[in-house]
Amino acid sequence: MEDKELVIGLQQGDRSAFDALYYRYYPGVYRNICKLIHKYEIAEDILQEVFLALWDNRSSIDPSRPVAGWLFVVSYNKSLKWLKADIREHHLYRNYLAMGSYDDAPEPEEDNFRAQMDLLNSVIEELPHRKKQAFKLCKLEGRSYEEAGQILGISSITVKEYVKTSAQSIRQSILSKQDYSTLATMTGLAVLVIFP
Repeated sequence: MEDKELVIGLQQGDRSAFDALYYRYYPGVYRNICKLIHKYEIAEDILQEVFLALWDNRSSIDPSRPVAGWLFVVSYNKSLKWLKADIREHHLYRNYLAMGSYDDAPEPEEDNFRAQMDLLNSVIEELPHRKKQAFKLCKLEGRSYEEAGQILGISSITVKEYVKTSAQSIRQSILSKQDYSTLATMTGLAVLVIFP
């Protein structure tokens, strides 16, 4: 079943559609979370939060847009939120031990999920068809080169090359489309998708 049909089912409260999306995307989402969070118990908690958010926000998800992009952006932002809290907690503890005062800097504005997702999706959609398929299978769905090769009817070596050149194109495209105020966030977003 296509993602679009599953998202429509999800919007109607169909738990089997949710389960299908979960089993399709949890390996890739979990892998991306683990790239930022190196505590596996925390990564598993964040993974559950991501899919809970999918269920809670099911009525606002656009079926015409890739659900993988939505899941990726939400997992990225939830991971960053946890990292910020962890850094703040360690900073407070160190200052407490040093008996110094802590002047908490204001939180930066939360990232615009839709803008990130739009940029990433638009850049991926610019790829040639076969490269786009290989990239999505390996980087967004978490499939191996061998699995993607079987699905696409090409060798795993070709898939690997497609993914590599697609990653380079995505990286260059994101860097060329961003101003410096959002570059760090988008570079982090691209790194999670692009690198193994």
